[in-house]
Amino acid sequence: MNRFNRDQGIIDDTLATTNFDFIQISSFILATFGLSVIVNYFIVVPLAILIGFLLWFRTYYIKIARQLKRLEADERSPLLDLLNAITAGIAIIRSSNKTDEYKRKYNEKMNKYTRVNFPFITAKRWFALRLDLAIVLFIAFIIYGSVFVQNFLENFPITPASIGLLLTYCFQLSTQFQFCVRQSCDAECSMISVERICKYTDKNEYPSESNNKTSVNIKNWPSKGEIKLNNVTFRYNNRSEKVFKNLTLTFEAGKHVGIIGFNGAGKSSFFNLILRLYEISEGEIFIDNVQIHQISLSDVRKNITIIPQDPVIFDTTIRENLDPLNMYDDDQIKTALEAVNLTYSNEKLDDPQEVRHLSKGHKQLLCFARGLLKDTMIYLIDEATSNLSREAEEIIRDVIEKKLKGKTVLIIAHRIETIKNCHKILGVKGNNQFEYDTPENLERNDESMYSKFSKGNLTNNY
Repeated sequence: MNRFNRDQGIIDDTLATTNFDFIQISSFILATFGLSVIVNYFIVVPLAILIGFLLWFRTYYIKIARQLKRLEADERSPLLDLLNAITAGIAIIRSSNKTDEYKRKYNEKMNKYTRVNFPFITAKRWFALRLDLAIVLFIAFIIYGSVFVQNFLENFPITPASIGLLLTYCFQLSTQFQFCVRQSCDAECSMISVERICKYTDKNEYPSESNNKTSVNIKNWPSKGEIKLNNVTFRYNNRSEKVFKNLTLTFEAGKHVGIIGFNGAGKSSFFNLILRLYEISEGEIFIDNVQIHQISLSDVRKNITIIPQDPVIFDTTIRENLDPLNMYDDDQIKTALEAVNLTYSNEKLDDPQEVRHLSKGHKQLLCFARGLLKDTMIYLIDEATSNLSREAEEIIRDVIEKKLKGKTVLIIAHRIETIKNCHKILGVKGNNQFEYDTPENLERNDESMYSKFSKGNLTNNY
């Protein structure tokens, strides 16, 4: 993400400025060369040699500079990620006595970055020095050539004023020419950012819209909310292990299912597949007996509500956060807010300042209100109560039980209280091992994950 942000910044700002400078300075240099030829046409041969030499020299330099620029960008991202992590967790690092460990990690990242950044800077200075040397030789040839013509070629039409004008422009070449060639090289190196972003857009990791025609009436789909996974096999990439292998599972319509499991076991993978954030390797996923790959991506996601762990709130009004498409009236918005124990007047609903001072728990309640306002048949709740106080969590549990009654609700939770009233519990153990039954049946099985979880025996790494 750091590299993408920097690449986009280079395209938006640096690349345009660099190209403009290159064109502007190139015009000045061409005018100076033209004046040199007009005043003393004997300069054409050394001028052609100079231009040919500089073009060859630039080609030689740019091959190295491009590769060093790529390496520098690749090594910068891990360094910035580590710096952000250290800055955000400095108190935890110190309290855990991990300062020396993170100093070592920082030194390793910095050494790797310096190993490519220093050669890149050195190559630029090496190139600049040789540009200066070439321009000095060119100016020296103009000076001595002009003196020679003035003293030994009496019939040659050149005046001291012309020589003075020529030298005035040529002396500026020392900085202008170096700057021009450097800008052209920087522009070409900056095109690496365009190349990388084009690769992002060319990647086929994002699911494509379905071109298959189906007889389903999207306006009435899904009408029940039943979710079926049929022999589903899934892995995040070709090199990773399979998260699911030939998994067959049914989330019954109108039922609330609590999902528990160890970190990294694959709990969130269910949400990723239902929302088609990733494509399955094998098998089929049905919602109300319709393959979700037969429905367009926008229609699938439009008919499913996701409430994530980290609340997504935009820097605008409460009303626009709840109803960005202006689809609901004031009564519907206020009813949704009241369901999560929030009350706003019409003035506060349209006041942008209200959003800027909300706590994280308050933002999460707004996300629940937004979900209630959408009123879909399927709700995916991903640890959404982890940032709430006990009182706020009680409100949310009451909302789930009463307002979402008859809806299909999948809840990933780290607190037993959040899922104790669910109709069924799905325990994700990892390595394609699952347990799926009612809370009562799982509670009676001392070996079940839910039983251990409810008794407080699964607090570590959970």
